[in-house]
Amino acid sequence: MEKPIAALGIDPGKTGALVLLSEKKMGVHNFKNIESAKIAIEKINESYDIKFAILEKVWIRYGEKDVKSAEVLIRNSEMWHTLLHFFEIEHREYAPSQWRKGLIVKRDQHGKGIYIETAKKLMPEHAHMFTRHDKAEAALMAWRAWMQIKNT
Repeated sequence: MEKPIAALGIDPGKTGALVLLSEKKMGVHNFKNIESAKIAIEKINESYDIKFAILEKVWIRYGEKDVKSAEVLIRNSEMWHTLLHFFEIEHREYAPSQWRKGLIVKRDQHGKGIYIETAKKLMPEHAHMFTRHDKAEAALMAWRAWMQIKNT
């Protein structure tokens, strides 16, 4: 039996999230470490044909003083690169300005809440899943990846 096609959006931040998006389903997965991330990808890969994933590009700002946060961001990003390569999932790393293009006009007075609002507008049937900005950001990246699949 043929597996349904799916896309992934990954926010590798300190409290990041992985979102699966297919024609009929959306799933939000949190991860605490590489093992939980690997288990999530394994389960998804068993049931779906993942055609494309977007991983948010992270970087350390010049003069960054919070070494622990910087280390977590880099470690999480590299963890996801490794897992996506291991499972042979085609992916691209997009800077926030790239994946937000056409979705988020600007970060205004809503702060990070604008991601939650935008995700709820685009995917109202899944609004209950967008309880944190990282989940909403991952969902928006998954939506962008899904649109890329649909347009190819």
